[in-house]
Amino acid sequence: MGVRPGDTIEFDAFLSAPNEEAANQLAAALTAADWVTDVSSLKTGVFRKKVTWSVSASKQVPAVDLAKLDELVTELEAAAARHGAEFDGWGTEVQEDSN
Repeated sequence: MGVRPGDTIEFDAFLSAPNEEAANQLAAALTAADWVTDVSSLKTGVFRKKVTWSVSASKQVPAVDLAKLDELVTELEAAAARHGAEFDGWGTEVQEDSN
């Protein structure tokens, strides 16, 4: 089980933005770069008055390898920085090996 070089994966990224405007602008920039995005908010804190904004982005990546993963992370970190946001990491679903 696992991801092997050459596999096609669904790369799921997670970013946090300081406010709604930054989240929407970041999502628009990523969408323009062929990412599928979603913006969401969550009220946090003791009195649920603080709102945190999140952007999720996904992209199907054919023939994945470490260089491609590094390229995607660099792209997301740069996009986040341009919008005052932070790249929070990525994941993918690992397919069960059929052997």
